[in-house]
Amino acid sequence: MRKTKPDFLPYIFSTILIMLIGFLAFSKFVKENFYYPTTETTIRPTITLITTTTIPIHTPEKIRTCVQDSDCAWLSTNCCPETAGANWECINRKSNVSCSGFIVICPQVISPKPSLPCKCLNGVCSVP
Repeated sequence: MRKTKPDFLPYIFSTILIMLIGFLAFSKFVKENFYYPTTETTIRPTITLITTTTIPIHTPEKIRTCVQDSDCAWLSTNCCPETAGANWECINRKSNVSCSGFIVICPQVISPKPSLPCKCLNGVCSVP
């Protein structure tokens, strides 16, 4: 008995038909959802000026001088909390480190307040 070759022709034609239907559906979708200018349309370029806003940079006024230990404290000088990358400095409590009106991007790392004492040494807030 002689083996017959399998007939792959219907499979090939059905694959090509499915691909053609998919291509036509895709091209219809693109035509309906995207704008293609025709030769009848006149395209005039427009120039849009983008207005920029100046973001103020936070530069805290750090006072390092002191008279007694109670004048000094650990303060975050980059406007970030302990839970988001605070930059702690041993400075005078009267330092202007107000952050209102400033846009600040804080790193998402925990930065707890240092446990070392912040004291007044020789008239300057520092860590002993």
